Amino acid sequence: MLTAERMDRVSAVILRSDLDKVLDEIARLGVLHPARIEETESWAQDWSATGAEQLSFEYAKRRQRLQEVLEEAPTRPPESAPARAPIQGYSEFQQLDTAVAAIEARLRPLREAQAAAITRRAELTALSEQLALLLPADVSLHLLARSTFLATRIGLLGVNRIPELQAALADVPAIVYPYRMGESAGLLCMVLQRDKALLETSLRDVGFREAAMPQDLDSVTAETHACIQRELATLKSELSRIGEELSRTRAALLPEVRTLTQQIDDSLTLLSLKQYCRVSDKASVFTGWVPNVLTGDLVSALREKTGGRALVEVVDADRLETPDGGEADVPVWFRLPGFLTPYSLLVEGYGVPSYRMLDPTLFVAISFLIMFGAMFGDVGHGLVLAGAGLFMIKKNTALRDAGRLVLSCGGVSMLFGLLYGSVFGFEELIPALWVKPLEHTNSLFAAAIGFGALLISIGLVLNIAHMIRRRALFRDFFDVSGPLTAVAYWAAAGIAVKSVLFASDSLASGPLLWFVFLPLAAFFAKGPVLALAGFQDKAFPEGVLGYVMECAVEILEVLMGCLANTVSFIRVAAFGLAHAGLFVAVFSIADAVSAAPGGAVMSWIVLVVGNLAVIVLEGIVVTIQALRLEYYEFFGKFFSRMGTRYQPVSFSSAVLTRTD
Repeated sequence: MLTAERMDRVSAVILRSDLDKVLDEIARLGVLHPARIEETESWAQDWSATGAEQLSFEYAKRRQRLQEVLEEAPTRPPESAPARAPIQGYSEFQQLDTAVAAIEARLRPLREAQAAAITRRAELTALSEQLALLLPADVSLHLLARSTFLATRIGLLGVNRIPELQAALADVPAIVYPYRMGESAGLLCMVLQRDKALLETSLRDVGFREAAMPQDLDSVTAETHACIQRELATLKSELSRIGEELSRTRAALLPEVRTLTQQIDDSLTLLSLKQYCRVSDKASVFTGWVPNVLTGDLVSALREKTGGRALVEVVDADRLETPDGGEADVPVWFRLPGFLTPYSLLVEGYGVPSYRMLDPTLFVAISFLIMFGAMFGDVGHGLVLAGAGLFMIKKNTALRDAGRLVLSCGGVSMLFGLLYGSVFGFEELIPALWVKPLEHTNSLFAAAIGFGALLISIGLVLNIAHMIRRRALFRDFFDVSGPLTAVAYWAAAGIAVKSVLFASDSLASGPLLWFVFLPLAAFFAKGPVLALAGFQDKAFPEGVLGYVMECAVEILEVLMGCLANTVSFIRVAAFGLAHAGLFVAVFSIADAVSAAPGGAVMSWIVLVVGNLAVIVLEGIVVTIQALRLEYYEFFGKFFSRMGTRYQPVSFSSAVLTRTD
């Protein structure tokens, strides 16, 4: 659980004629995490690529055409979805093109009819709106347009600008007739021909939008408008019929589309493996990572599929190093028990641990819940969170892990609510099993500091364990989060505990001081020791003075870093106090409104809204603060190298998971 599954690097040389059937078997097994052999074996760089990238592009284009049908098809419940068809391997382009073209041919007439109806509907809608604008109370537009005495304009104007226009035309004979009132009104304006210039200037100043006048104004009649409305109604019915027909056709095609899509996906899976292969005229070579417990199955399958014509090399990842002597990039597979799976989300929010690191998920699960509960301790609020978590679990399987995490946070909040004696902010309903935050602040701060020291100590231990697993304990002995820092930190913590428990200054000058000063002083020996061990060329690369200054700064970094990291956990107590303090404000407001008319009802409304606000705002803030302490104060001690998630290529996407 704490260590990654042992990995082997499996490399194979096979005949080129066997490559496709071997890759097909590898995808069926679903255990190989492929790697590029040319990055680790220089001789493989002289071999050729397989050209799988171009083939993948061609398959992807055909899949996109099918995806349009899938996206538009009616959703089926999971229980009615067809069973997965047998794996097909590579699908011929001609076969796929014929099948895809047949599907598109069945949909094309309906789609074209739908597009034509939509286009016609848009045209008629625009014309209807235009005609409606040109029909102000049965005015004979053709007579007005032909008048030699009157200048007429019809269009749209904002209602709030009409008085401004009327004022501009107040000194001349004019008619300003608004109709079809709304945010913008249809407007009919008439003046004498001699005042036409004034009309146009005034209309331009107020933002008037003139309607386009048809050439045959006699056609602008109410009957014409009514005919258009009838045609629009017919089009609406036609579009509804076409839509229903399209839905039925897509539903009928859906099984075939899904089968074809699966065949393409299988081909793309094989090609994704083939991209990692290198080939010569007659041979092929590839490499990848396999869990040690599954290596035997893969090797047996390779030899069976090739009739024994395969050269297979298996190397334990623990014996691999990069050319520069560093740690190989081995994919990581942590097999976690089911109850820890939700907390892996928190770890992955920071990164994937490297292969030789210990998985911190167990420690994160415990520490995150404790910090969250301490900062959000309330029985009622915890109950609300737990209910939200259950809702997420039941509502959506994709949110199951997140829901379980929220449910756990709600449960631990309820536990701390019992310790604090708080139920929706009321502290008189139940007795506190431990302390009331606002009445025992010193106890809360001491507990937070003690918890922080413990979590930092675990981080230091994990870092030392990481050094041992990497066989780098001596090389990294002087690391700022290494053994020397751990001894000094624990000795300082012991001095602090003794001083608090016994309240005696004499204890501070005891032997523990030597365990603080000696490890820190040992940092001055770093250069000579590493030079003698061969880990660096010179004892004092920057000169003696520069070396002394560098060591002094490093010691100061250790002292300040450990102190700051520990003190940072005071925020756990501070936010616990803030959570309780917010209720003081809520209850104060509730008391203030209770004296007003209807005060009893208003008081309860304030309490309900106040609790909801605290749950939402404090819940977000507390989560951020707990994650901040995990990532910066805890992970910062040991999480020095990111790893790669083990992702085997498979026809099935769920062959391996993080759970047993």
